Amino acid sequence: MPVPHPQRIVILGAGFGGLRTALELLKRRARLGNVSITLIDAEEAHVYSPLLYGVAMAGLDQPETEAERQLRACVCLPYAENPYLRRKDGRLAFRRATIDGVDWQGRQVKLAGGETVPFDDLVLALGVESASFGIPGVAEHTVKMRTLQDALKIRRHIERALNELKSKKRERLDVVVVGGGPNGCEGASELALSLRRLARERRIRPSQSSVTLVDASPSILGMFRPPQRALAQRRLRSLGVAVRTGVKIQEVRADGVVSPAGVLPAGVVVWAAGMKPLAAIKAWGFPVDERGCVPVDATLAVPGLEHVWALGDAVAAKHPTTGARVPALGQAASKEAAILAENIIRTMDRKATVPFVPPPTWNTVVPLGGAWAIADLGFAHVSGLLGYAMRKAADLMYFLSILPPRRAVSLWMRGLSGFLRMGG
Repeated sequence: MPVPHPQRIVILGAGFGGLRTALELLKRRARLGNVSITLIDAEEAHVYSPLLYGVAMAGLDQPETEAERQLRACVCLPYAENPYLRRKDGRLAFRRATIDGVDWQGRQVKLAGGETVPFDDLVLALGVESASFGIPGVAEHTVKMRTLQDALKIRRHIERALNELKSKKRERLDVVVVGGGPNGCEGASELALSLRRLARERRIRPSQSSVTLVDASPSILGMFRPPQRALAQRRLRSLGVAVRTGVKIQEVRADGVVSPAGVLPAGVVVWAAGMKPLAAIKAWGFPVDERGCVPVDATLAVPGLEHVWALGDAVAAKHPTTGARVPALGQAASKEAAILAENIIRTMDRKATVPFVPPPTWNTVVPLGGAWAIADLGFAHVSGLLGYAMRKAADLMYFLSILPPRRAVSLWMRGLSGFLRMGG
């Protein structure tokens, strides 16, 4: 008699949602039975993006090789080094591969190169990519703010401009950061702090550089309440960042950004203006809404596709009673992962599934230069050093959720010490 194959759960994407889904399934291993879990991602390391741009923009005076080494050590955790992904029982396997599509009829994931991975349950946990909103010149004349490669590219652009400034090949370094969300505000603040440090050390003159933060909305950091937004704006301005809101960019050129008010000169334009789901998701046959997001029901199942689930930034998850859209946050993806893993097992056991009920508020912390941050904890709003302490506490809690305690604390300490070494 043939031995039945294990229930094959395949997870596409090993970011916040995908990695946590795999680990949440392992937490329930006593109930899993005969199951195999395959986690697929094109990258070799899990990148903790909340630390990415604060570390990347700090310490611009360091050699490029040292800066890159520090950056990788602080924010990257290679999947091959995660003890939870190197299990000897074979229940969880990580595969580094590029996804090429989904064969729905044969129920298998197609990989670049022609390989396939069969599935019984499929979890979509892929993220998003930068959105240009159809603005001419964004692809040609900006550096994006999304991935580790983006962070390194931004550093190289700014360091090249600084070298040209020192060698008198250029007169000024004007940086425009487009996007007043958390990434844009954090990147602009750390960059301004680094340039101020260089000026204080007389490596450049204060009048030779500028950082301008531009956003089309009436204010920055729209997820915060007005008093916190005003506080953030004051903090940015105190660091030397010129904040310009209500500016609708019409074009990006090699010499700056064009708006109805004229041309804002820029030697480097950093694009942090928005994100959109990967276009490939639709091409692979997943249903999408008008934003390109995959709709899910209250249990995080994809309607119309049997045993297919989705979570994270590219998903249109809604509160089951209010209908409010779940924000694209790492903490949201982590909470979704627990419910999704539970529902996969309940479905296997032929039990009723449970809905994902988002919390009434989301804790939001945005660092704004050095050991200073604003934090909305729902029940309280804090800023300055205390806000930064909240950020570090959130970092540690996340690392503890994906690593054994000793490894988690070690990575957390590397991030903190690396940030301080790089001048944060």
